[in-house]
Amino acid sequence: PPRGQSSLLRYHNPGPNWSNRSKRIHENFRPRSSESHPGCCPSSEGVFSSLGILAMLTSSSPRLRCFKRMPSMKTRSLMSSSHLWGSNTSNVPQWNNKKFPHNNQQKQQQWGQQKGQQVQWGQQKGQQWGQQRGQYQGPKKCPFYKYIPDTGFVVDAFSYGILENVSAYFLSHFHYDHYRGLNKSFSRPIYLSQITANLVRQKIKVQDKYLNEVPMETPTVVCGVEVTFLEANHCPGAVMILFKLCTGTTILHVGDFRAHSKMESYPALWNCTIDALYLDTTYCNPVYDFPLQEDILEKCVALSKEHVKENNRTLIVVGSYTIGKERVFKAIAEALDCRIWANTEKIRTIKCVGDKEILSRVTDNKHQARVHVVAMRDLQIRKLKEYILTLEPRYNSVLAIKPTGWEYTDGVADSIDNLQPKICGNVKIYGIPYSEHSSYNELRRFVQFTEPKKIIPTVNVGNPEQRKMMDNCFIQWKAEGKSKQICISKLWGK
Repeated sequence: PPRGQSSLLRYHNPGPNWSNRSKRIHENFRPRSSESHPGCCPSSEGVFSSLGILAMLTSSSPRLRCFKRMPSMKTRSLMSSSHLWGSNTSNVPQWNNKKFPHNNQQKQQQWGQQKGQQVQWGQQKGQQWGQQRGQYQGPKKCPFYKYIPDTGFVVDAFSYGILENVSAYFLSHFHYDHYRGLNKSFSRPIYLSQITANLVRQKIKVQDKYLNEVPMETPTVVCGVEVTFLEANHCPGAVMILFKLCTGTTILHVGDFRAHSKMESYPALWNCTIDALYLDTTYCNPVYDFPLQEDILEKCVALSKEHVKENNRTLIVVGSYTIGKERVFKAIAEALDCRIWANTEKIRTIKCVGDKEILSRVTDNKHQARVHVVAMRDLQIRKLKEYILTLEPRYNSVLAIKPTGWEYTDGVADSIDNLQPKICGNVKIYGIPYSEHSSYNELRRFVQFTEPKKIIPTVNVGNPEQRKMMDNCFIQWKAEGKSKQICISKLWGK
């Protein structure tokens, strides 16, 4: 306020949305004339006198005493300059509009224009949104790499609604990014492995009449096409699908897989010309060169034995997904000859898999099991510290193993002994580069073995730069494969 005026007075214009109660207060405190409010009338200079303010604060009148109940900025703003000073504002002190913008009528007009523009913008956006909703005709379009050419088949394509001209849906394995969109009301024939069918029945409740279990490594005719399921070395129930069309075209869809040398012994792939290979390109980058799965499993077992030997009260915690990583905690439990604990949902999943060795070791008593299987997201220092407190005094330290390919770093492939854990007190977390997807070199070897005429990547295809990089890799692999064949033929010729 101006010098010499009470700090109780704030000269702001009332806003447009003040309440009825505020209006009543405003009317009660508006000094209209010296006759009605002799102690509060404006002086000849146009300001309240000190005596007038004192009379207002000490008055016994309810209308004046309420002034003491107006400390808030919202209520103070109700006393506009026009009400306090009357109609004659020529002698009213002029404030700095930068400090008191509410007194500037031009500022208020600008504010009103801006709000009007915002409302107009909101209306336009609402109309656009309504038009878009009105134009919505169904799920997003199914990408081309989900279709098997010259057939009525699609693979892992459940999130695109019921597709036209599709007679059979194939599910490669039970991971959410592949069965997403599948629900219990699905009413089209699905072809899948026995383990995957068990999981779909239990967790999604799809009717049995739509689930068609295909035996492993056994040619089966589906809609006139010979279909063979092959082990994909991914998670339990995961398959590669070999399609042999009546036209003589052969197509191999690997789903998600971890390429292994044992796949070269599959009879279905001998003397077989692959016209199109649908390839899992999750790690199709030279930077990903994982250690062999067998070496990683041995490392996990060695770490477990070492920590249990140092402290017999060490708990082994292994991260897992809904399904996957079973080989890790199975190998550790077998090496330590101990029990395995998992939550109820995980035990149901294990029963669907039907692994008798794991089932023989499973228990619902946490204190009896040295190996605990938990969700991968729970492998955090804070959570594990809280978890071990619930198991004392049976266990007092934690060795956590986080097996995922995303834990890979340069140099690990050369020596897995370089693995360094995260340590905090009695908790250690080892990031183990154990992947159930193929590394770059494993993909190269598999492509050179199958010698496909055409390669169609199924992962990381949304980025043009990545697609171009993968295409260059495919060309290089094929060229290397041909040079090897020439060398071998020369040796046999000699």
